Amino acid sequence: MRKDKFLVVTSYEYPSSKATANRVHFLVDCLVQEGIYELSVISSGIDSTCSKFYKQNFIKKNSIKVFYVEKLSSRNILVRAILEIIHIFKIYVKVLSVRPKFLIFTIPSPMLLFLSLVIKKNSFGIDIRDASWEYLRKKNLFFVPFCIFFENLLRISCLKAKFVTVTNSLEKESVERVSGVSATILSNGILKELYQQLSSKCFVKKQNEEISIVYYGNIGIAQHLDSLIKATGNQENFTVTLIGNGSELKNLHKLIVDNRFSNITIKQPVQQEDLSQEVHNADILYAQIGNAYFTAVPTKIFEYLTYGKHILLGLPDGPAKSIFSSFNGVHIHSPECTVDTFKVLKSVNLSKPVDRELNLHKLKDSFIREDQKQKFLNLL
Repeated sequence: MRKDKFLVVTSYEYPSSKATANRVHFLVDCLVQEGIYELSVISSGIDSTCSKFYKQNFIKKNSIKVFYVEKLSSRNILVRAILEIIHIFKIYVKVLSVRPKFLIFTIPSPMLLFLSLVIKKNSFGIDIRDASWEYLRKKNLFFVPFCIFFENLLRISCLKAKFVTVTNSLEKESVERVSGVSATILSNGILKELYQQLSSKCFVKKQNEEISIVYYGNIGIAQHLDSLIKATGNQENFTVTLIGNGSELKNLHKLIVDNRFSNITIKQPVQQEDLSQEVHNADILYAQIGNAYFTAVPTKIFEYLTYGKHILLGLPDGPAKSIFSSFNGVHIHSPECTVDTFKVLKSVNLSKPVDRELNLHKLKDSFIREDQKQKFLNLL
């Protein structure tokens, strides 16, 4: 019996170990387990840090076709918009060649919504991982017209879609306010396999005078890692290691060089399997989202919570702060604030061990991605 063609479309890299791909992993895994679809994915390319095991034993084993449509970017908002429109056109050409019976657009990039204008009603679903139109509204008045444009595009797209999914209650409220269409929450969390893998390892480090802070993930605008660098640069007994790449990499390198911060290192991203030693050597794990990104819940932090390390987070008021403040060993500072970053960092008592078991139980009970599987499949 011939299977129906099902296509998942993302404007980011897949397969990948980055947070932008975690949502795609979840959707693809759910569809694979159903076993009734001929499954394809369109992405912007393969991430060099992605596990070889995942590529060979999941994608190849399950005959998933992955089509790559290269994506260019720019820090200039207008140039970036033009490049994204070109990218969306190339994706559309690829969609026409695949000819799927059903599609899912998984979004942080609202540009993907343009595709919904030329696709038949109820033949696609929209999965929203970031309410990016809200971020634009928070930036400054220059971005308000872009925000209004994307809100109107979202409204039209949601009215045509078979379903709309989001990751938390704030995104749901925003989508329903803009579109008038009901959205289903598929909460962020950690993949069961990754939870089992990380929770079974020991990351205990012998404490010494030098305090090691480690961040791994995307090095972009949303993370505002410059505040951590300014707070800890050349501070006695602190070392900082940033692992990853992204649009802010050059600017952060310049900041470190210009200020001669000898205690801060930036390393290229590594595969998940190779992160263990870096995490083992850390006293504190770090992450941050800026004030404009108040609706986001970074998935990387769910990984952090499995390690049993102290975690320093810069979080605005919103779902992420509400969720992560309930875990043991989590210390929260005001985002984008150098002074508060250092103040909270100095208050971390490393001699007091983190209750890792408590955190693992909370993750297992409420934040395993696969627990959302049936809710997703019921929408199809």
